[in-house]
Amino acid sequence: MIKRVLTVLSLVILGLATGGQAANAAPFDPTPYCRPYMGLPYVDSGPTYTGGGRYQFDVEAAGGMHCNGAAYKVSVSVTLHYSTTSGGGTGTTTGSTKTCGDSCENTAHYMRTSLFCGYHYTYDDYATVNYTWQRYSSDSPVSGSLNGGHTTGSSYNPPGVCT
Repeated sequence: MIKRVLTVLSLVILGLATGGQAANAAPFDPTPYCRPYMGLPYVDSGPTYTGGGRYQFDVEAAGGMHCNGAAYKVSVSVTLHYSTTSGGGTGTTTGSTKTCGDSCENTAHYMRTSLFCGYHYTYDDYATVNYTWQRYSSDSPVSGSLNGGHTTGSSYNPPGVCT
């Protein structure tokens, strides 16, 4: 009886150690071959004075896929979601789709234009990476999206721009 209990206990421990897989199966890997990532939006250029008491600045967000090696096909595009108070606009813009054979990155940009000197603006931006990947040509494509964190900030009479 004790021998049978020890045998059953050993099989349970073996099952837990192998992630519940058979003894001859490949080791359990909880991570996918390719994983998406999404950075925070940031001011890429500017602010610059555009005349008439107005200025602008460019916001960029970068995201992509990190793969453990070569892949048959990886495609990524980034959508930037932007919101600006005081008539600065709300919407989305999507960068082009980039396709590659391993890890790759892409960006989306939004130019905040026609911001008036002397007005206080606040903004709240975030981005989404949209992806599809196949490790081998015979694999079914894996598609999805990942939202990044929010970047919030404000702009009022940028030094050297609004005098």
